[in-house]
Amino acid sequence: MYLQTECKQCLIKQAESTARLSGANDELIAKISKEAASIVETAPPKTTAPELAAIIFDKIRKYTGVLDPYLEIKGKSFEGALSIYPEIAKKVEASKDRLRASLVASAVGNIIDFGIPGLSFSPQSIVDEYENLTFEIDDYEELKDELLKAKKILYVADNAGEIVLDRLFLEWMKANLEAEVVFAVRGGPIINDALLKDAMDSGIGELAEIIDTGTAIPGALLKLASKNFMKVYDESDIVISKGQGNYEVLEGENKNIFFILKAKCDVIAKFLSVELGSLILKRN
Repeated sequence: MYLQTECKQCLIKQAESTARLSGANDELIAKISKEAASIVETAPPKTTAPELAAIIFDKIRKYTGVLDPYLEIKGKSFEGALSIYPEIAKKVEASKDRLRASLVASAVGNIIDFGIPGLSFSPQSIVDEYENLTFEIDDYEELKDELLKAKKILYVADNAGEIVLDRLFLEWMKANLEAEVVFAVRGGPIINDALLKDAMDSGIGELAEIIDTGTAIPGALLKLASKNFMKVYDESDIVISKGQGNYEVLEGENKNIFFILKAKCDVIAKFLSVELGSLILKRN
């Protein structure tokens, strides 16, 4: 999914908020905002928003010297997810279809996102949404069939907090499948996306092998991914792609990919022809 016109202003606002988190003063924020605007306006055709976000983020890092401005926020989102995990897990365990229930929990967790200006949420809102939402695009039966046949599954993670809820789906796979499961995080700090330490702290290492994409981009951009990531990607029978950033860079790839996300912005909702806020389980 290439850069949409509506994405440009969002990237500029994201640059401003990231610069502010990094401790930049008003003068530097204005400078960064101007450079971010230039980056998005002069982007070549067939560029994705996550690519530009990474370029802008790197520029902010160089100006401010702050490697991971979202570190504290990631910690809070992680704690928030941990606080609701027991309640969500209990609901999943009580469900007649634990696989579907775990997928809904994983999708609802995708609301934990600080990369979209103006988006707000609370841990309790995630619990409340879990009670009421189903998938607007629902390729569940296809996913279930593919999971049962798969020998190797690549799970591409998104945000640091939501991977706590991803555990529920991973636990189902470990209990019910013989497939090898590999869990991929980002290769470096970018917004509040999950890193190796986040995955280990979430207990993912007990359920899957953990690797990274080799790049600090908020999406698993294949043309820049590491050889190790690409080897796993090519060997996998199924790729589970979490979140909007991964959707933006993997949509349309010639691969057996299932996207799990929440349509958190108008651009994604329009592209998928769903209402804003819809949960998506879509086969590529």
